[in-house]
Amino acid sequence: MLSAQGFRRFASLQKTCTYFRTRKCTRSHCVSVDAVRGRVEAEENVRLFPELYEETACKRILLSIDPDINGALSTFTWNENQDVSGLSPYNMIRTADIQVFDMPTEIWQMRSREKRRPSPEALVSFMKQHLEISCDKSNVVARAAVEFTTPTHLSGKFAWYDSGFASGMLYGIFHAMGIPYERVPVSSWKKDFMLTKLGKPGSMALARELFAQQSDEYLRRKKDHGRAESLLIGAWALGLRPGGSSDDWEWPDIESMIDDT
Repeated sequence: MLSAQGFRRFASLQKTCTYFRTRKCTRSHCVSVDAVRGRVEAEENVRLFPELYEETACKRILLSIDPDINGALSTFTWNENQDVSGLSPYNMIRTADIQVFDMPTEIWQMRSREKRRPSPEALVSFMKQHLEISCDKSNVVARAAVEFTTPTHLSGKFAWYDSGFASGMLYGIFHAMGIPYERVPVSSWKKDFMLTKLGKPGSMALARELFAQQSDEYLRRKKDHGRAESLLIGAWALGLRPGGSSDDWEWPDIESMIDDT
């Protein structure tokens, strides 16, 4: 069943479909209606936070995180006066104010070793500042999507510790600050974006294409792959998928673009 926003999106797509220019309801006409409706329903079903698409007088903020020490945090912000109901995921991205920040880290001593890990104090300060979380949260709808991954059995104990520390710390901060969040398995979003076998260059290529307006500022260097993946996690959380209902953006051939990264 389509939501109110989905119905408006379906109606807008209906007007542009060539099949709807005829008066007779032929078989091809009906199949086209079902196909368009199905694409809109599929988009709605994969959105992690449908409330970001709803009509509201509140500011909406999505925080997407690659929690690795070389990862990043991306914020997608829509102001109170922006009407985003009925928009496709791609147009939600286009209308958002997007900022990207490298993961803040600190040094900790492990016997004779010095190692980096995400800084809890810096992350709490970041969220208070950029998510505008305070005692009065009635004017802000803040949501978070955090990549979830597990090291392989060959990664070693430090990799397992780092992964557990970063994830557990973020979940604790979200619970303490009252921010609803979802874990995004790395295998899920990379499979949906067809990046499973393309590695970091593939993520960079897709992010530069999808976030062309931000690429010069945030994605200039090869080592910015953490920034690229945090942006893509946000796009995935908003419901962007290949073959969606956005008729104004064609999914690129990522493999042919990797050499350019």
